[in-house]
Amino acid sequence: MLQSEVVVSTYSTMLRENLSIGRKILSCNLIPTDIYDFPLGGICSINRCDYHDFEERLLKIHKMSNTEFSNSLKNSGFDLNYLMEFNKDFLSIEKIKSQLKKYIFV
Repeated sequence: MLQSEVVVSTYSTMLRENLSIGRKILSCNLIPTDIYDFPLGGICSINRCDYHDFEERLLKIHKMSNTEFSNSLKNSGFDLNYLMEFNKDFLSIEKIKSQLKKYIFV
């Protein structure tokens, strides 16, 4: 995932993780049901498309920088923290330890 220019997948937590660290994704649901649609729309998601539309979207994303991609989502009104928050200054393990200390060492 970290070595890819764009991660392409169906609905997956991997896509959320990649977005949370500021990298590009394309969620693709080709099944005729919406249960596998990614929770964000816009440039990062395409559903029930043909090959031409898929190729066009993927090439568009590939040409963008990671910053341009993230800004495109933010400008569309999407809050990337809605999916998963990444804070390099306060990692998940530290959050868990903090919560445990509240209940264990009361």
